[in-house]
Amino acid sequence: MKLTLVRHPQTFDNVKHIMAGHETNSRVTKVGKRQIELVAKRLAEEKFDIMYSSDLTRCKQLALAIKKLNPNLKLVFAKELRERHFGIFEGKTQKAFSKFESKAEHIDSLQPPQGESREQAAARMLRFIEKIEKQHEHALIITHGGIKRIFLNKTFKLKLTYQTNYNTGVSLVDFTTKEVMYLFDNSHLPPELHTK
Repeated sequence: MKLTLVRHPQTFDNVKHIMAGHETNSRVTKVGKRQIELVAKRLAEEKFDIMYSSDLTRCKQLALAIKKLNPNLKLVFAKELRERHFGIFEGKTQKAFSKFESKAEHIDSLQPPQGESREQAAARMLRFIEKIEKQHEHALIITHGGIKRIFLNKTFKLKLTYQTNYNTGVSLVDFTTKEVMYLFDNSHLPPELHTK
C-alpha cells in the first residue's frame, strides 16, 4: 500500500514554538490558510482510494479543503493519527520540552509525565496503518509533524530531524515494500510560505 502523508498547515502554536500535541486544537494562521489552498490544489491532481485524517482542527481544516476539490474521495477522521501526547508539556514551550529530553539516555523510550514516548507514538500510528494496509492501494494521510517523523524513522529506518518537517510537506512511501519515494516535499509552496 502506498501512503501519501501530509503534515498540517502552520498554526499559531508553531509560530510561538509551543508544544501542541495530542489534546491541543491550535488555530491555523493566515500563512497556514494559504498553505492549505496550495497543497489541496496539488493533491487534487492525484488519485487516492481514501483519505484518513487526524481529528484535530489543524488537520481537519486541510482534509476538508482537499475533500472540497475531490468530493468523491472518502474521508475518515481517526484519533490514532493525532500528534504525540506530550503530557505535562502540552501547551508549554519547545525549549522546556527540549530541556526535558536532553536529560534522557534513551530518547525514544523517554515518556513525559502523563504523555507518551516516541516509541509509543510510533506504535500507535503503526497499528493503525497495519489495520488499513490490506484495504487500500493508495491512502492519503493527514497528520502531524512529530508523529509523522517518528513513524517514518521507526518504520523506514530513517534519521529525520525536525529541520526537514515543513508545514504541508508531502511524503510518498510504500508501506508494503518499505520504499521511500520522497519526503517532506513542499514544492507546491513559494519560498515565503516555507514554515516548520
